[in-house]
Amino acid sequence: MPRVDNAPKQNMDICTDKLVYRVQCGQLDTFTVLYEEYFDRLFRYVYISLGKVEQAEDITQEVFVRAFEGISTYRCRGRPFIAWLFRIAHNLIVDYHRRADRVHFIAVPEPVMVSVEDPVSIAENKLDSLKLREAVAQLPQAQKETITLRLLVGLSIKETARIMGKSEGAVKALQHDGTRNLRKLIEQS
Repeated sequence: MPRVDNAPKQNMDICTDKLVYRVQCGQLDTFTVLYEEYFDRLFRYVYISLGKVEQAEDITQEVFVRAFEGISTYRCRGRPFIAWLFRIAHNLIVDYHRRADRVHFIAVPEPVMVSVEDPVSIAENKLDSLKLREAVAQLPQAQKETITLRLLVGLSIKETARIMGKSEGAVKALQHDGTRNLRKLIEQS
């Protein structure tokens, strides 16, 4: 008897596969549904990797441009569509870092936003967010990807395992080691 908690996820994968098939058959407006379904999760993933909103938005948009251009070649092969999108995002992030290592820019301060929040709270939240991003960046690649997908993007262990091409047990171990290392790094800073 199938587990009940897997049923909604399996239905989502089947629904997504049908949407992809419709796009591949020429119903191009259907791609909008895929975009709306996956944009937020992809953006969080890219933002955590880069730490810059504008670049994260640009790369997330580029993920969808590339997915749209290449959707005719997409084949499920036992992995969900979002795994393909995350792979595109990962490759674009790697390319971004390669280019950034070769080109040096002068940092321009971000515009100051007027807010009704307490300035001290805003500064503390920014500092906490910066510390977290810096700590995650110091993790080994597999732990960094696991922590990002599981805790920051909010994917399940099963989804993360499928995206990373690892077993669920390996993802659990990577998450355990990653959170332990993350805790140590944050305590040190």
